[in-house]
Amino acid sequence: MTVTSVLLSQHAFKHNLNVIRKIAGNKKIIFPVKANAYGHGLREMVEMSKNLVDFYMVASLDEALFIQSLKPSAPIFIDIPLITKEEVEEAVKNGFRINLATVSQFKLIEDLPSELQGRMVIHVEIDTGMNRTGFKVYDIPKLNEFLLQKRGITVEGVFTHFATGREKEGVVKEQYALFQRILKMIKFPYKYVHAENSAALLTVNFKEMDFVRPGITLYGLKPASLYNEVHLERVLSLKSRVVDVKRIKKGEGVSYGYTYIAEKDTTIATIPVGYGDGYPRHLSNKGYVLIRGKKVKIIGTICMNHFMVDAGEIKDLSVGEEVVLIGRQGENEITADELAHLAGTINYEIVTRVSPFLPRFIIK
Repeated sequence: MTVTSVLLSQHAFKHNLNVIRKIAGNKKIIFPVKANAYGHGLREMVEMSKNLVDFYMVASLDEALFIQSLKPSAPIFIDIPLITKEEVEEAVKNGFRINLATVSQFKLIEDLPSELQGRMVIHVEIDTGMNRTGFKVYDIPKLNEFLLQKRGITVEGVFTHFATGREKEGVVKEQYALFQRILKMIKFPYKYVHAENSAALLTVNFKEMDFVRPGITLYGLKPASLYNEVHLERVLSLKSRVVDVKRIKKGEGVSYGYTYIAEKDTTIATIPVGYGDGYPRHLSNKGYVLIRGKKVKIIGTICMNHFMVDAGEIKDLSVGEEVVLIGRQGENEITADELAHLAGTINYEIVTRVSPFLPRFIIK
């Protein structure tokens, strides 16, 4: 193993997928792998999920092309609306599903050669309250008129995105009711309906849907509004090794700005990970790691590629010993949820920040 690496548990991913399948029933699974597969590694998660999911969902044309290079026959849906003619042409030529979400996209499609229009497969996004992208209720007459004229375009799906989960379950139900009302207003033919992200699937689970889009749960993490409803297993671990050990005296400062002053003589260890690797600087003097199964506190300001810990309670610590930043060691575990709480953010941000340049290994 290299000095710092990301380990990915195939067993955990399959466990989480089975949990979702039991809840979703016969619904197809769209696997969101945007943001480098939530920081886990796009290449590795596509490899791990091969033949196990129905669709991949990405945020960009580049992500779609990368997946296609790994798995040429994979159905891929680009979630972010494409807004240039070049992107739309490239997406259609490669057989990607694209998101039709704004009236401004009509002109892009009109400008395409009729041959390409005939090859387009789209999912139409409806904005039921997220107020991000998607057609509002007042856009539906224009949407109907446009797609009824474009009979060559295949509307594979119509979807929406819920803005919240259990903490405001009434909002979800209001959005769903509006979605149902808009579906009745639609005049063009379509095949599938989908709306359920992780939070919606685990709290409401609307039976009428054809697809589910369980992002964070497939990686073994939970949306902020869910705690003990299901047992998930975390896919990602982040591990490194000690690169330096030294004694410091009481009164000495550690790292930039001397935000930590030693209160007694102690041993400190340097770990070659920092905010340049995606480890949050907000964990300075707050976070901790595992060494020999013990929680060891981070001291001083986290640097771009280093941070230090107070290893005074670890006897005879030596260079090269394993350090766990996220994951389990012995009887203890550090989770992305814990780090998110300490850093004042969410578990999504902790894992998506993990540098794509760190090597990733699938543990089978």
